[in-house]
Amino acid sequence: MPGFAAPIGCISGILSSFANDQASVRRAFAGPPPRVLPSSTLAAMNPLDRDSPFYETHDRVPVELARIVDEGLGRANDGAAPLHGVEGLSCFARLASGALVGGAVGRTWGECCELQQLWVRDDHRRRGIGSALMARFEARAVARGCRTLYLETWSFQAPAFYRPRGHEVALETRGFPDDIAKYVLVRRLEPAAFRATRSAEPPRAVARMPAPPDTRSAIDPAVELRFGDVLLRPYRDGDAAQLYAAVRESLPTVGRWMTWCREGYAQGDAVAWVERCATAWQSGEEYAFGIFDARGDYVGATGLNHFNRVHNFANLGYWVRQSRQREGFAATAARLSADFGFAALRLTRIEIVAAAENRPSRRVAEKLGAQFECVARNRLLLRGVPIAGAVYSVVPDAAA
Repeated sequence: MPGFAAPIGCISGILSSFANDQASVRRAFAGPPPRVLPSSTLAAMNPLDRDSPFYETHDRVPVELARIVDEGLGRANDGAAPLHGVEGLSCFARLASGALVGGAVGRTWGECCELQQLWVRDDHRRRGIGSALMARFEARAVARGCRTLYLETWSFQAPAFYRPRGHEVALETRGFPDDIAKYVLVRRLEPAAFRATRSAEPPRAVARMPAPPDTRSAIDPAVELRFGDVLLRPYRDGDAAQLYAAVRESLPTVGRWMTWCREGYAQGDAVAWVERCATAWQSGEEYAFGIFDARGDYVGATGLNHFNRVHNFANLGYWVRQSRQREGFAATAARLSADFGFAALRLTRIEIVAAAENRPSRRVAEKLGAQFECVARNRLLLRGVPIAGAVYSVVPDAAA
């Protein structure tokens, strides 16, 4: 295969799966030498018997036999398909010193692009390098005419990174140790997805969301937004208990930046909040969603508020309970909320304002593809003290 020196589906695919563990590769491909009969035995055999195969099963993969299988499959593939059209594609991140800190490696063939490897050096993770690599990798694929991107990942790797970018699970395989799962993820590539700062198409709301209404207050309170294992829905009467428990466990993290998340937070506060959300939804003052996982457990909240009716924009907020942070819920929920704001509320701009020192919240905005605009002085009040706020904005693709 051009750029990869191996045909599709060959043993080289096994090697690449173990590329980060050379000891595993050596163990997997070490093995006893192949069985070879003495020449005297072969000469004495019936010619028909010499052409009848015998079968061997190994607990290791003999290197030389694997090479023969690989080359044979390569020749068969070359004769059956136009593999000359396969092209390598890569994008790398380097420091000024020239040191490599990240890379995306894959290949394109026709309208399909495969991401084979995405890596960021440990000491440079959570700085947006992975997102920047993906954006550039995808943009080059689109420039080549690709419309589908697919990849394989494990549950212990980065499915939470890909899902907010619009990837859907095409295949999930379980049965591995420690409840590990392997996923095949797929998403459509569209040129509009790379306009301005929005490097990936947002996931879309499920069919139960009504068509864009004439008035904001007409949004059905039974709406549900879903992507993968993440569900957003308006609060219900029975949610107060889960909300209370989530707030109480999150005082050290969420409480640092949210004044309502305080030591004195009581069950009555949770009940009052659920009731207030229902009233605000009906009036169109605020659209608050609870975030729930696949089991229906409460994870956190997101929503749109502080509407500017004159200039048609709103604020987007989000928080995730302490025990479920760093699982990708905030980024997915923010993307679903933004899509709801553009499709159902017809907003032309959404703002995210986070405390300048609140790096986790700012990373969510960056994963969403929001554009950083400025650090505004005294933009927020935190326990009565004015602090700087980092201002981000998101606009619909049509406006970008």
